[in-house]
Amino acid sequence: MTSIKSFLKSSVGKKFLVGITGLGLSGFVLIHMSGNLLMFFGPEMYNTYGHKLVTNPLIYGAEVGLVLMFLVHMGLALSLTLANRSARPIAPSLLASS
Repeated sequence: MTSIKSFLKSSVGKKFLVGITGLGLSGFVLIHMSGNLLMFFGPEMYNTYGHKLVTNPLIYGAEVGLVLMFLVHMGLALSLTLANRSARPIAPSLLASS
C-alpha cells in the first residue's frame, strides 16, 4: 500500500493519474456525443434515451464522479505545471537559442 501511495505522490504517478482522468473525461465526451447523435435516428429514440438518462438514479453518482475526476485532473495538472516551472525557471525557448 505504501508503494502505491509513494508512486501516486511522485511526478510520474501524478502524470499517470492525469492521463487516466483524461481518458475518463474523454470517454464521457464520446458517450455524451453518441447519445446526442441519436437525434438523427428520430425523436422517439432520442426522447427514450433522454428519459432513461434522467430517470436513472445512478446518474447522480456519475455526475459526482465526473466532477471529482475533472477536479483531480485539473488539480494535478496545475500541480505538475507549477512543479515544472519551479524546477526550471528559465523558459525552454531561451535555452535553445544559446
